[in-house]
Amino acid sequence: MTDPLEDFARRAVGFEGRERIDAAAVEVMDALREAHVGALLLKGPVTASWLYARGEVRGYTDCDVLADPYRFASAGRVLRAAGFHLHGDEATHPEVRDEGRTQIWHRVPGDVWIDLQWRLPGFERPPGEVWALLWARRETMTIASGRVTVADESARALHLATALDAGSAKALSDLDRAIERLESDVWERAARLADDIGARRALISGLSAVSGGPSLLARLQLSPE
Repeated sequence: MTDPLEDFARRAVGFEGRERIDAAAVEVMDALREAHVGALLLKGPVTASWLYARGEVRGYTDCDVLADPYRFASAGRVLRAAGFHLHGDEATHPEVRDEGRTQIWHRVPGDVWIDLQWRLPGFERPPGEVWALLWARRETMTIASGRVTVADESARALHLATALDAGSAKALSDLDRAIERLESDVWERAARLADDIGARRALISGLSAVSGGPSLLARLQLSPE
């Protein structure tokens, strides 16, 4: 069982910088929209607003953006115009990941980091097909003082389960919280979406890694293949 104090400390990392990151996320999402580049805000700010009530702690040190893979170069140009520089590109380091999926952008004023992605881990369908399915289910969420585009709730739940970073206690805590707080129909829709985008294996693997996962898998009638 996770020690409550250790769990709190991990979730609190980055809490003081949330306003700065939220403001930058809204700025970037607005700029992408104005440039007609489809993008979905992921993880940190979204998870904190979605699964954590006012007064509950969930810090983060960067923000993740999934961009339309057909407009990915344009997304990079938007970030560059906003004062960011390309800090790293996984595609140029195959020894780090089998298939690069993220560019890391940094803006020195404010020390803002953005992970710009064109594909998501565990989704086996081609990135363009995955994007079309996620974009068709998009919705908006209030972050800081702005409205940003995010994936719908079932897609967010699926992403929590399929994007677990190895050894990330914060990601495991987020997933456990989602299992505890989300209605069954959200997970049922997430399972159907997983089949549509080839993420069933990743969903099963992710849910199997947390304490509440096995019982949810049983309710969804999912089992390792």
